[in-house]
Amino acid sequence: MLFRFLLFAVTWLSVAWGVPGQESGDHYEALKQALGLSDAQVSRLQQRSPAALDDSQKSKLAVIRKTLDRWDAATVTIGLGLIREQQWPGSTQCMIYQIRAYASFAYATELGITPSQIEQFEQIQRAAGEPLWAQVREKDRQRSELLHSGVSKDSPAVVQLGSDIDRLQAQATARPRHDLALAVLNAAQRTKLAAFETALQAASEAIDLGLILAPPKGEFLCH
Repeated sequence: MLFRFLLFAVTWLSVAWGVPGQESGDHYEALKQALGLSDAQVSRLQQRSPAALDDSQKSKLAVIRKTLDRWDAATVTIGLGLIREQQWPGSTQCMIYQIRAYASFAYATELGITPSQIEQFEQIQRAAGEPLWAQVREKDRQRSELLHSGVSKDSPAVVQLGSDIDRLQAQATARPRHDLALAVLNAAQRTKLAAFETALQAASEAIDLGLILAPPKGEFLCH
């Protein structure tokens, strides 16, 4: 009985306080793979020791940093619903374009997006948006009727309908749903996308360790 209690206590303390060398192997896997880091190096980096990196690793880190300059890639992948906006390191304010506009971006060509696939992305967005646009039209009709009947534009009912219309319009123009968007890609395209996602994850982990700076907050990602 005493042995079981001691074993429980040791296990709890290991989780609560962390066992040196274990957490570093769990939380920075993408960066470890990209730079070839050992757990000991990660532990030193967690203590904010840049000297833990050798010249080769610093060169690889510079390549990872350049991922944050791939505005075109971020614009296409976020805009088409292929990655989530939260995957981009730092804070983003991503503007939404018409689906067809993404075909003109360099990364769409790099990824091999075809006109047929652009049409599929449009169909996904249209199918999701049509019921919402129907609600927009109905609420707009209700608001017009209230205004024509003499109700003030500042009345709670009219204001609420305006708020509902804005919300529904935002939902109707939202990016294609993530799982449906991924299904549009072929195997080779998904492989390229996975490499970009891995680079973003490594960049996020490098930011967390203070090795590179995050993009400035409030900076427009998609422009």
